[in-house]
Amino acid sequence: MRILCLIILLSGIFWHSISLSQPSDRDIRRARELFSQGVRKGVEGEYHQALISFDEAISLDPYLADAYLYRGLAHIELRQYEKALDDFRTVIGFDHRYADQVHYFTGLAYASKGEYNEAIHHYSEALRISPDYYSFFQRGKAYYATGEFGRALQDFDVALNLNPGFGEVHFFRGRARYQTGLYRDALEDLLYASDHYAKDPALHYYLGHTYQMLGNEDKATEHLSLSEKPSYIAGEESDFEQETRMHSERISPRDLAAMDEGFYDTMLEEVSPSGIGIQIASFVNPDQLSGIASGHQQSFGHPVFLHITHEEGRNLYKLIVGEFSNREEALRVRSELRDHGFMDSFLIRYP
Repeated sequence: MRILCLIILLSGIFWHSISLSQPSDRDIRRARELFSQGVRKGVEGEYHQALISFDEAISLDPYLADAYLYRGLAHIELRQYEKALDDFRTVIGFDHRYADQVHYFTGLAYASKGEYNEAIHHYSEALRISPDYYSFFQRGKAYYATGEFGRALQDFDVALNLNPGFGEVHFFRGRARYQTGLYRDALEDLLYASDHYAKDPALHYYLGHTYQMLGNEDKATEHLSLSEKPSYIAGEESDFEQETRMHSERISPRDLAAMDEGFYDTMLEEVSPSGIGIQIASFVNPDQLSGIASGHQQSFGHPVFLHITHEEGRNLYKLIVGEFSNREEALRVRSELRDHGFMDSFLIRYP
């Protein structure tokens, strides 16, 4: 009897695999059309209609990873978080090339649920695979939501180094600077953000209180009369709008993959640092690493170097902070870096 059940089970798996055979060219084209239709519906805020389009696309082409990802986004907008997470797990189950996007989208789902530590974990995984200014921004917002304003500022700094005109990051960095008492810096960011969010009551709330802390009561009164106390998500686009826009805004990085092994500064000029450095991270994907290095250099106040090595048939890209003449100073700075989240940082000696 057990053997018969096993045969039936295996037969089911066999026929299921046949049913998920490669779709026809016609089905693939139609699935892409339905996917594009779903994206348009999502951007317009018609999430239920978007789901219908994504469902139909997936029925025609079960391997259309983008349809699962964007269906997950529509689920997030409808607060159907577990369904969103199921879609993201499906993608990673059959196509690991989407791992960075899956972690990014999963982070969005957990952040929307208010589970910010899980969100931070997934944003960090996305950044490990493919550094991107949106992932830095989203992780910064999650840190902000947990009250870790120093870490939030660091991520916002890197995001703005990669995309200086990103108004929403200025808005959130201004809020984080206000929370840490950097009122003049906060004012600079908030005024920049006002070009994008002039009608947002949350912006006026922070501008009013910032002016108040700087002693400008007239300006404070002007902005506070237009304000209301913001929630964590005040001033944000929907995830659907933001993610769709992100794909059209990605910065084209210099191709580091073709560069020789060695040490490079943030301008990607080859250098020969000396003494002791602190390795804080390593990546296999070189996208935007020069911008990330520049952002960290600005945050840390020490030079940051990119060390390219060739190991086990692939390039590794390592970020190393500082040129320290003695071990004691290097250990002190490493302790500060670990306090800012770089728990795995360690000392290296330059050749």
